Amino acid sequence: HRPCPSIMSVKHGFCLRKLDGLRTWMAELVRTQRLPFASVLVARNGHVVYRHAENVPENAIFRIFSMTKPVTSVALMMLVEEGRVLLGDPVSKYIPAFAESNLHVFAGHHPGSDESSDKLAYKREPVRTTMTIQQLLTHTAGLSHGIDMLGLVSPVDAIYAEHGFRSMPATVDVNSLGEYVDFAARMPLVHQPGEGWHYSIATEVAARVVEVVSGLSLPVFFKERIFDPLGMTETAFTFPEAMAARIPPVYIPHDGSLRDVSKRHTDRYIDERPGRKTPGGASGLASTVDDYFRFCEMLRQGGSLGGTRILGRPTVGLMAANHLPRGSDVHEVSKELVIELPPRGVGFGLGFSVVVDPIAAMSPCGAGTFAWSGAASTHFWIDPANGVVVVFMTQLMQNFDLPLRPLLENLVYSALVDPQGAKL
Repeated sequence: HRPCPSIMSVKHGFCLRKLDGLRTWMAELVRTQRLPFASVLVARNGHVVYRHAENVPENAIFRIFSMTKPVTSVALMMLVEEGRVLLGDPVSKYIPAFAESNLHVFAGHHPGSDESSDKLAYKREPVRTTMTIQQLLTHTAGLSHGIDMLGLVSPVDAIYAEHGFRSMPATVDVNSLGEYVDFAARMPLVHQPGEGWHYSIATEVAARVVEVVSGLSLPVFFKERIFDPLGMTETAFTFPEAMAARIPPVYIPHDGSLRDVSKRHTDRYIDERPGRKTPGGASGLASTVDDYFRFCEMLRQGGSLGGTRILGRPTVGLMAANHLPRGSDVHEVSKELVIELPPRGVGFGLGFSVVVDPIAAMSPCGAGTFAWSGAASTHFWIDPANGVVVVFMTQLMQNFDLPLRPLLENLVYSALVDPQGAKL
């Protein structure tokens, strides 16, 4: 690589010429139909250093799917700070359907049963430990998600699928988040609460706790307590028809090209269109790059943005710490393949993945970087050690071959010429 030609090309510790490699990379992915479009924002110490939108407007509204989860986690931790919830509280304190007597753990199929044809014929083990609020936020509660519909890794997912049960808006016939989580309590657990890590619908249950404790619906709580104070005016579960044109299509890879699958992934975001719009805390929001950057920057600054405090600094520190047993990484305590995580060196906090060992993670990010992503290949990370925030948006589902997060990391950090310049 050529060095940056002059000091004028360095901004907040980044070489702008090298950062512009993001533009070339994104353009090539779009040209070769690996991505339909992409938008990226890179910031350092609260200053936007670089941004580029390739084949999509900068103000596009993206379906962020599981990047909803950190918002729900923040909402619940606000109630913890207010003394209305404890992390060690039993979930059943707020949702009676989760009483231990109602729960059971999957203990294998009966000998001689045909797992492929009778997925509901399985052995049940009683719950021995209490499911807690902390376990909901760390995905250690034992719940699952139904993504592995054939049960190739998790037989429990196949049972979820048999019931038509997945993340909100669910395919089961429910009309509220409360009905949804009550139905979830009837599903088998993957493991005893607290005895493993399994990515799951636990954040939906956490969202219901927010509703029960606050007395507000999830959309109202998000808007009044988080979005309006942070100036996130274009983040919501649904939008008026007049804004529909700003929501770009969503695609899946198909025979070396891309196939538009927007219809079933768009109507639920538009107020005037038919379709279930039951808001969920795990995957229901849509947002812009700028709005989600404001949310991330609030977290990087320790819970405050522009004089508005959402959380206390120690609370954000607690959320961004690894909560897995004995300092384990995710893959030491989970049998599940999580595509967006490197094989080692990444733990999990209260709503985020957390880099605990950058060398094991093969990542240039600083230790303590916390992050998550969404099903349509959206990503964010917050690197407190280096003062860096990155938000990346596209709309590509079923992306199993293009490792966007590590590629993005390498491009961004190759341009960081002053890695010690982090400040609040």
